[in-house]
Amino acid sequence: MVEWPVRPRSAARLLLSFLAAPLAWTVHLVLSYALLTAGCAAGWRGTRIAIIAVTLGLAALSLLSAYAVTRDWPRPMQLVQWLAREEENTPEPHFLLGLGLIATGAFTLAILLGGFGTLLLPLCHNAH
Repeated sequence: MVEWPVRPRSAARLLLSFLAAPLAWTVHLVLSYALLTAGCAAGWRGTRIAIIAVTLGLAALSLLSAYAVTRDWPRPMQLVQWLAREEENTPEPHFLLGLGLIATGAFTLAILLGGFGTLLLPLCHNAH
């Protein structure tokens, strides 16, 4: 049987690739609300552009975490070889890698939808 070289996976990198997209979404929410509040209070016309720039930047960071997840994904032959093993003490983080990829897609979509929603509605409401 041919042994394929398996890239060692560090727990820190796996955790970072799993949590990067939710953290990017959280930072997006905080920065968007802060920019919106400051922009409306100051009457700054660049508020909408700043929110879109933050949205695109954090969506790109979120997609970089998807790249980190797919870079760790084993080749198909390695996956078949891993499934054929009968050893119980060699856990592979395939479940976390797959879940991280799904979460990255969902959170990247949430970042994009949340950021581009500012194009559809007026930013500041005047309270009379």
